[in-house]
Amino acid sequence: MACSNVGCLCKHLVISEDVTFTEPNLIINIPSGSYENGEKYCIVVGQEIPTDTTIAANVMITIGDDATTMYPLVNSNCTNVSACQIGTRVRYATRVYTNI
Repeated sequence: MACSNVGCLCKHLVISEDVTFTEPNLIINIPSGSYENGEKYCIVVGQEIPTDTTIAANVMITIGDDATTMYPLVNSNCTNVSACQIGTRVRYATRVYTNI
């Protein structure tokens, strides 16, 4: 299922709750929820990226109050997304894999 750019919001729209930089990672926290294996979600980075973030920082996702478990955000070729590849208030279509 593709996210439409016109007329409606993505069925699985997720807006980040917090963005922090803790060397060596840029951490994007998303709300708690039921994220199903193989489903497509559209993540919007709703906060400014901290100015002290290094461009090579790996982008990691945390969920809800669990700040200790981090999930890497990866490109379609399975390489890590780095901080220089993302921006604020941009929608990123991604798939969740819970059984890797």
